[in-house]
Amino acid sequence: MRASGIEWRALVLSLCAASLLGWGVFSGATPGMAEVFLVGAAAAVAACVAAVLVGAPRLGRAGLAVVAAVVCLVALAALSLTWSIAPDRSWDAVNLGLASLAFLVLGALVSAAGGRWGARVTLVAISAVVVAALVWALAGVVVPALFPEGDRIARLREPLGHAPALSLLAGALLPVAGSLLTQRPVARSLGTLLAYGAVVTVMLTQSRAGVIASVVVVALWAALAGEPILRIARLLPAVVPAVVVGALAFTQSALVEDGSARADREDAGVLFAIVALVGAAIAVGLELRLPVERI
Repeated sequence: MRASGIEWRALVLSLCAASLLGWGVFSGATPGMAEVFLVGAAAAVAACVAAVLVGAPRLGRAGLAVVAAVVCLVALAALSLTWSIAPDRSWDAVNLGLASLAFLVLGALVSAAGGRWGARVTLVAISAVVVAALVWALAGVVVPALFPEGDRIARLREPLGHAPALSLLAGALLPVAGSLLTQRPVARSLGTLLAYGAVVTVMLTQSRAGVIASVVVVALWAALAGEPILRIARLLPAVVPAVVVGALAFTQSALVEDGSARADREDAGVLFAIVALVGAAIAVGLELRLPVERI
């Protein structure tokens, strides 16, 4: 690691951003909960500190468009308070939007702190939090007792406590996974496992919004990164086995239907673990047999 002051600031700010994200994810902060406000407020404070330390980030047109879109979304949610028949729900949406905006600004500032190096450190730190959340979620399929309502509710939703939110979190990992698939074999194996786990998680959340969002995210990433057909094709060795494993899980009613007996869910969970591990091995094997084409 190079020891310049700006890189140390980038490292500290990256760890701060990842810690705040971990707090939000593992506290189960969902709309309507006080944790959303607390995490958002902490992210806003961290963003202010980062702005003082590193100054305003330079955003390209794509970055400005994203920030503008989030600001408009928050403004619309705030405006809806004037006509909403459920103002408390609208206020929850405002809180969630402000928290998202705070994290967006914090991420831009942290990435700007160390240039490309800072962006990579931030990506690794945040991805580690997301991976931990997905591992914990999938572990609950095998051991339902890990979650308070694991015996009663089949849809994956922990540790966030909200299935659509978990599916969106998993879908956001796909571009990260895809970017690793043109690197060295170890990185390719890691990228394959990330994509495989993300797709299985999205399927078991049973969230249509998550599926649509994942497709859109991958399409946008592939289009913006260049060589879209090749990038999407590189994901197929991970995506196809993951879809097969997810489809097999849907043949086990104990895994996808609420109110199943605990013994049935545990037996189905063990079977799922075996099938999932075999699927992961197949996915990695398929990926490593492909020629490497650096993009």
